[in-house]
Amino acid sequence: MQKLYSSALLYTFLSFLQGFIGLLLQPLYTHYFSSSDYAVFSLLNNLGSILGVMATLSLGNTVFTFYYDYVGKPLEIERFLGQIVGCILLTSAFSLLLLLLIGNNLFGILFKDTAFRFYPDGIAAFLIGVFGNIMVPYMAVLRNEKNIRAFAVLSIATVVLGLGFQWIAIAGMGAGVSGALIGRSLGNAIVILYVLYRMRYVLSFRLKKNYLYAPLSYAIFLLLNNILEWTSAYSDRFFIEQWFDTHLLGNYSLLSTLIAIIEMGYWAVTMAIQPFLFDYLKAAQNKYIPDLYNFYLSVVVLIVAGVVFLITQLEYFISNTTYLTIKPYSFLYGLAYIFSALSNLFLLHFHYEKNSRINFYRTLIMLCCSLALNAYLIPLYGLWAAIFAALIARLVTMLALLYWKPQLMQYFNAKLYFLLIGAVVLLMVCHITYQQNLYSANLLGYMQLIGMLLLVITVNIDKLRYIIQQKKEAWNNK
Repeated sequence: MQKLYSSALLYTFLSFLQGFIGLLLQPLYTHYFSSSDYAVFSLLNNLGSILGVMATLSLGNTVFTFYYDYVGKPLEIERFLGQIVGCILLTSAFSLLLLLLIGNNLFGILFKDTAFRFYPDGIAAFLIGVFGNIMVPYMAVLRNEKNIRAFAVLSIATVVLGLGFQWIAIAGMGAGVSGALIGRSLGNAIVILYVLYRMRYVLSFRLKKNYLYAPLSYAIFLLLNNILEWTSAYSDRFFIEQWFDTHLLGNYSLLSTLIAIIEMGYWAVTMAIQPFLFDYLKAAQNKYIPDLYNFYLSVVVLIVAGVVFLITQLEYFISNTTYLTIKPYSFLYGLAYIFSALSNLFLLHFHYEKNSRINFYRTLIMLCCSLALNAYLIPLYGLWAAIFAALIARLVTMLALLYWKPQLMQYFNAKLYFLLIGAVVLLMVCHITYQQNLYSANLLGYMQLIGMLLLVITVNIDKLRYIIQQKKEAWNNK
């Protein structure tokens, strides 16, 4: 179990690294971008992510599941990977040509403000999304084969190159939003070229049904789910852009970017524990699954605490005071992402069963809740409406997953209930306390951070004692 935790932590850190570097770039963005510029940059990045998923048919994500059909057959894994990446490259090239024809008209429909430009900003954002999806299948194979060294090198290279090119473009050349988008796409492009070079002997554009039929069939619901999930997650930005100015949208975009670090974190932990969970399910070793749940939820609670703390202390990281109005929203928004993290954990079981329809239905419910609440409430209550809609939609969809598969509750024990209920209550108390003007957001940020740490330590005290004892014994044996 100690090996499981150490491996899972390493993959979690590497997968979380890009999000962490993105966090470090926020002072750069907010220093050189006005809130309106930041709104354009953030929304185009978000739009590029879904366009990249659509262009690649979400095919790369199927490798996480279908890899296990070829376990023990290294040549078949290489051929399967070559087919998946070859298909992704072909669909991406076709999508780029189509977008070049309709891009200007599409931007005219989506955005009210003329600051959102298709050339070159939209194209760069699209390429960022595509490059990220091309990387997915190759990284999935490295992770499933537990090739930590190669996984680490590519993860770090992607982050460093993207960071370097953006820094040069923004701070060195004063290229603004366009420079940031183009710089990030160039950094990703270099890594992609290296990956394609490594795959040159297995990459194939002669597509074969026996490798692609099942993944494509599975990807249909996965793609629809991704589109609906993106719409439910980002539709609030478009409502705000239509009803208010880009200044307010810029503030909300920064809040959403910072809170989204929680999502990056729990996705990183999900990717880290997935091989172990699938192995346990395949071997019917269900007794070990609660430990995986405990690891996952403990890390998620710590990430939520850290991100909420960061937002409440924003003045120490960001010099532009116009962004500081987002601090009070962090407690409820952080709570919403705890429910998202639980849904993500539950979905692993449906993915193991190759049941992508449930994920589709779950996202459809979340989309309906989000659109209805955002459309009705945002014109009346602004940003608070968007936070409330996110919280309710994520809670409802988590409960829907438990309704469809109540057997998931067997993996919860008293410690996990204590951890979850404690985290929810703590964030709610902080929100209510701030609204009553009893304490400042800064002080409440410290209080929730300490409270979350105590919760995690209490739940894992036996494991921590065991690890400390092991370290003492190892030290004494030296």
